[in-house]
Formats: sequence, C-alpha cells, structure tokens
Amino acid sequence: MAQMFKRKVLAVMILVIFLLSTGTAAAASQVFSDVPGNHWAAKDIARMKAKGVLGGVSAASYAPNDPVTREMLVVMLVRVLGKQGEASGTIPASFIQRDRVSSYAAGSMAYAVREGIISGGLLRSDPRGPVSRHEVAEIVVRAMGMASEAAAKQNALLNYTDAPSIPLASRGFVAVIQEKGIMGGGADGRFNPNDPLTRAQIASVLNRVDNQVKALAANTVKGKVFGVSSSVLTIENASGVIQPINLAPGILVFRPGGAARITDLTPGQMVEVITDSSGRALYIDQGQFEFDQVTLEGEITDIISGQNLFLLTIRDDKGKTDTYTLSSTAAIKINNQTALASQLAKGQPIKAKLTGKTITSLEISDAHRIINGTIKNIDLSGKTITIERTGGLGETLVTVDSTTVIELAKKEVDLEDLIEEQEVMVIARGIKATKIDAQDLEKNITGVLVKVSFTPDVTITVLNEATQKEETYKVDEDVSIRRDRTRNLTLRDILPGDEVDVDLKNRVVTSIFASKVESETEGNVKEIRIGAVPTLVIVTNDGKEESYPIASTARIRRDGLSISLHEIQYGDWVRLDVEGRQAVNVDVEARYSNRYLIGTVENIHKAAQVIVISEMDSRENRQVFWDSDTVVIRDNRIRDVEYLSQRDEVVVAGRFDGGLFWANTIVIIVSRD
Repeated sequence: MAQMFKRKVLAVMILVIFLLSTGTAAAASQVFSDVPGNHWAAKDIARMKAKGVLGGVSAASYAPNDPVTREMLVVMLVRVLGKQGEASGTIPASFIQRDRVSSYAAGSMAYAVREGIISGGLLRSDPRGPVSRHEVAEIVVRAMGMASEAAAKQNALLNYTDAPSIPLASRGFVAVIQEKGIMGGGADGRFNPNDPLTRAQIASVLNRVDNQVKALAANTVKGKVFGVSSSVLTIENASGVIQPINLAPGILVFRPGGAARITDLTPGQMVEVITDSSGRALYIDQGQFEFDQVTLEGEITDIISGQNLFLLTIRDDKGKTDTYTLSSTAAIKINNQTALASQLAKGQPIKAKLTGKTITSLEISDAHRIINGTIKNIDLSGKTITIERTGGLGETLVTVDSTTVIELAKKEVDLEDLIEEQEVMVIARGIKATKIDAQDLEKNITGVLVKVSFTPDVTITVLNEATQKEETYKVDEDVSIRRDRTRNLTLRDILPGDEVDVDLKNRVVTSIFASKVESETEGNVKEIRIGAVPTLVIVTNDGKEESYPIASTARIRRDGLSISLHEIQYGDWVRLDVEGRQAVNVDVEARYSNRYLIGTVENIHKAAQVIVISEMDSRENRQVFWDSDTVVIRDNRIRDVEYLSQRDEVVVAGRFDGGLFWANTIVIIVSRD
C-alpha cells in the first residue's frame, strides 16, 4: 500500500511538470461538420473514428445519412476485427463480381470471401451496391464467428411485425444479431430487412461489435478521473497507478447528453480514453464504465487480513506475482461449494475474476495436480515443504500429514529423511501432498579436510573449495576411503590439511579420496601443549608463531635417537615434516641454535637493548636483542654497541633462545657515519 501511495505522489509530481510545460489542446464541439455533438450517433461515430475503423467522405464531412455499400461494410468489419494484416491477396473466383470491387476494398474482400464471411447469395451481389439490413445481419454474425448459432436459430420465431418479409436464409442471423444486442428493429416494431443501412447506423453497429470482440483494446484505457487541465487528463488506472495522458488537438469529449469540453469532466468518475500511436488522447467518454473483468489463474503465495481488508498475493501461470484486494462481496467456491475467505490458504491453486485490482469471484479446485521441482525449504514443525517449480514457475508450498506417502529412491521414508535441493515430484490435492517421490541428491565437493569428529555423530568438516566455507557432513558407516594409492582406509588414516575429493549422497559422505599435502618448517619451540591432541608451538625464522598437532604415529628424534614429546624443551630448535596440518616427523637440535642475519639497521632502542634490522633477503624487519656479552666489530676493531648507527649495513651472528634472537657478534660492513 505504501508503494502505491509513493507511485501516486510521483505521478502527481509528473502531472505538475506536464501542466507547466505542455500547450493547450482544444476540444472539438462536433465530430464532423455534418455530425454535431448532439447527433444521436455522434459518440459512436467519434469512437469508431478514434479507433481507425471508419472515416469521413472528406476531411470535414461524414455523410451520416448516406447508405453503406457492401464493400464499405467489409472494410470496416475487417478493421474492427483487427484483421488488416490478413486483408490481402486475390479475391477468390467464387465471388462473381470481383471485378467490381474498388481497389481500396480488394484486400478486405479477398479475406472476407476466403473466411466465408461473404458466402451464399452474397457471392453474386454487387460490392458497390447498398447493403441491406438482413445482409448486414448475415455478414456481421459470420464475421464474429457465430454462423453455427445462426444455423441453429433458422426457424426461430422473430418478434418483428414484418418478420415474414425477412428472407428465410437470413432469419437465424437476424435472431442472433438481435440476441447479442448489436442490431434490432425500429420503434414501430419492424425490422425493415430490405432497407439500406446508413453510415450513422453502421457506426452504432460497429461500436457494439467492438465492445464484444475487443480486438482493438491496445490503445484503450479505462480509469477514474484524477485531475483535468486544458492539455492533460490524469486518471487512476486499473492497476491503481496515477497515469497522465496528453490531449491531442481536436480531442472529442463526451458525457451523458452529448459532446462536452475537457474541463467538464468530473474527478472520481470513470472514463474510457482512446489514444493515438503517440499516446495522446483522441477520444474521452465519461460514463458508467467499469474496469474490464479479466480471468487470473495461479496460486496463492501470501495472505494478509485485517479489519475490513483482505489481500491475496497471487503468482500467475507465467510466474508473475501481484497483490489483489478480495472484495467483501466476492463469491468464493472450493470444489464448487460456497466457502469463506478464512478457508483460503497459501499454495491453493485458484481461478479468479478481476475488475482492476479487485477480486470479484474466486474458485479453488482441490483436484489432484502434479508439481515438479526442487525442495527449497522443509519446515519439520509446521510439516510443510517449499518447492521451487521447474520451468521458472516460482515457488509453491505443500503440507504433509500422516497420510502422505513419501518415497526416496523408491523406498518409503519420513519427512525428516528429505533434504533441501532434492528433486521431487509431488501429487497434491489443493495444498496437501498425497504423495512425494524424491530422488537421491548426489554431489561431489573438493577442498581441504579440517577435522574428523566421532561424537555425537561421525562427521567430517571440509573447507569447500567452491564456497570457501567450512561444511560438516555425516559419514556413511560403509564409507570408502583412499589416501593417495592406499585403499580401504579408516577415518583415522586421513589427516587435517589433506586435500579431499568427497562424494555425497543426500548430504551423507559415501567416499573420500584424500591426497596428503607435505611441507617442511623449522623454528624455536615456544610452547608444548599436552592434551588429547598434543601440539607444538614454534616461532619460525621469520618470527611467525605457528601451531602443529603431533600425529599419534609421529617420529621424534634428537641427535638420531628417538625421544618422547616430554623431552622436547622450551627454546629447542626443531625441524618438522608436515602432512596436511600435522607434524609426522620432529627433529630436535640443541637448545641454543646459532644463526646469522644480514641487513640494515633501521632503529636502535638502547633502553630495551633491541636493534631493528631490515633483513636483506626478505626485506622484513627483525628484532635483535643484545646484552653485555655482545661484541661489535668495526674497521677490524672490537667496539661496543654505542658504535652502531641507523642505516649501517651489518652481519649479525647469534642464537635463538626462547624464540628470541640474541646477538653474539655484530660486524659493521658499511658505516653511514
């Protein structure tokens, strides 16, 4: 509702711009010079002129009392039926006087003869001769596709005083055209079958035909008058949108009683507007119009109810979703039984009658239907399944109860056994699923093994290469596991950090192909964590702190001899062979490990006894600690640290102790002093 209000406000702003920038369009006081605004057929003539069905005998004159010829009628009928695109070709030889057809009517006459609109005795008629009233009945009824109805009424009793004078072959057509309200008799009760039809009378006939066949509705809009100026008409259309319409010069405006001025239109009243190809209004009629009633078939996707308000959101068969107001007087039927609005539910298939955005009647059938798609969501507590239908038809919701038969790969299962993304075929009655046939969901993912867990369920967690997210899956008890070339392994044989290729069936792991990822690292021991998974924390050469779980089968050696994890000491230098994320070999060296650095002095902190050196190879800053035993050599002489300066290039020999690098000797290669 808020969005609709915003649209109206925007439309009003646009209207103001139009009013300020658009020139004045004068309304014509009469249709043609010989058809004044109060002529009995003025509105019919004006409407058919605006729709391009008829024109004048000249730019200014219409000749309303002149007779209509047969070929004129055929041309106008083809236009009102919207068949101009088919009005071409050669007139069939069955039309005897085809050589008499005027050039402007040749295509239309060819179409009319081909389609059987001109048939029987009319095939021998003069196309340029006046068409009689009983001939009009024949031609119009055939053009509207009601010849079979006319045949069924050939012996109908006609209530005209001159009925016996109506040719027998025309009586069924006269009966149908009267029944449809298109053409009747005069005030004297006579039909006058042999009288010619005037151009004024044919405008009325064609206007009624147009109202029934609705072939020329593209440039016609109905709405409520919202605002009026001398150059712009603003209406609220069937969708509730405020729509400004520019007025064409010489626009024809009608109200009850005849022609009117544009400024005579009353806000809030319904109007019919016919526009030209540029969208400018040619014709406006203010009268007792209603929005055209249309049929909508689809499915209820949402319901909003409140005091004196009931809104239904419906997705139609083409996947388009919109919201409609349910009229308080709407007739609602479920399985042909009268029902209440409270019985409506999401997912119900509906057939609705709409007038504008208002539902005037609603039919729901609980006949069985088949839904094909993919499970998008399962609500176990509410026992509902949301399905994304195939073919771009959008989502639908079905309910499940104890009578619903659910099969997965032809085996009967429970709702809990279904998962999202499975393809399903659902047989439903209304929104209740009577049977669900689900297919196994088989997927393959690749990534890095994060962990294996054995409680409460046996699961693996994988860093998915495609999604870059950690995902956890249950493992089938008969899972097949292979690591590199070794087959028939268990979950204890694969390690975190392994690259894995995992097959899933309904999100349960059925096979794992693991590849070990080997690497080496070294550094000083900073911490030894003893627990369910022993872990070694080291500080690497570049000063980074890294943690490595120790594999249960890891080999730990010092000076070629096997030792236990407890024998590793804080500060020891270690070299690790790593598979995935676990250390499988640990080689331990002396507690103090001599090393050297080459680089440039960036900073000297005398109070903390720390030198910051930019290492030549890595270009990274390293912290070097010194003490009273540290020796500085410059110009082949032993100095103390006071001789160091920023930007000196140095070689530092020292040792790692407890993860810190302590300088034994600092050689100044290039001094910046």
